[in-house]
Amino acid sequence: MEFTGGGNHALTVAATDEGPIYGGFVNDFSWGILELDSGNALSLQPDDAKAALYVQALVLADGLGQLSSINSDGVNVYYDPGNPANGYLADQSYALDGGGDIAPVPEPVGCLLIAIAPTLLVRRRAS
Repeated sequence: MEFTGGGNHALTVAATDEGPIYGGFVNDFSWGILELDSGNALSLQPDDAKAALYVQALVLADGLGQLSSINSDGVNVYYDPGNPANGYLADQSYALDGGGDIAPVPEPVGCLLIAIAPTLLVRRRAS
């Protein structure tokens, strides 16, 4: 989905916020690419009290400087940090005007390693 032509745009978000997990891309409604051209602003409007937008690629023509043109009204935007188009986001989270965040979704393998690392350390110490 691309927002062009200058001016303010509104997008009603109906997907439930499952948090920064890959299941949100599968279980919820997600976009392949959300693109905001230079000179455009976007207002995310939640359809639910806890709404989120899952995108494979968040393309902001003006880079991080364009984050201030997004008003989230509490909507979180989750992106895939493994997608090269999101490289400028540097696998970081950013606060949006209106109370939501733009945040990366950790790789499933990375989550698994984080989850089992304490168990592996305990077993090693016990040996």
